[in-house]
Amino acid sequence: GTTQTLIAANLVSGVVLLNAGASGPLTATLPKTGDIIAALPASVPLDGTYHERITFVNNGIGQPATLVVGDGGTTIIGPAIIGSNVARTYLMRVLGSASISLQNLGQLPL
Repeated sequence: GTTQTLIAANLVSGVVLLNAGASGPLTATLPKTGDIIAALPASVPLDGTYHERITFVNNGIGQPATLVVGDGGTTIIGPAIIGSNVARTYLMRVLGSASISLQNLGQLPL
C-alpha cells in the first residue's frame, strides 16, 4: 500500500484531494492535532462550539483510502474509508486546545 501524510493547511481549506496513484490501499494520515488547530484562525474558540466541514475526495486513484489519526488528540467518528471515486464529508469540531473530532456526515459518488 501507499502512505500519505496530510498537511494541516490543506485540511482546514475544506477540501482534501487524494489524487496520487496508489500501489495498493492508501493510508492517509491526518496531521498532529496541534498542527491542525494552529492552522485555524487565532479567533477560533477552543470550547467545542467551532466546527467546519472537510471533504476528502478520492479522485479515482483506483484504491480505497483510509484516514488515520496523527495522534491521540484527534478522534474519527464513523467510517474512515473513502472508496475510489467517492467524496466523504466530515464535520470537524475543535473540542479544546489539544482535541478535535471528525464526525462522518456521509459520502457521494463522483
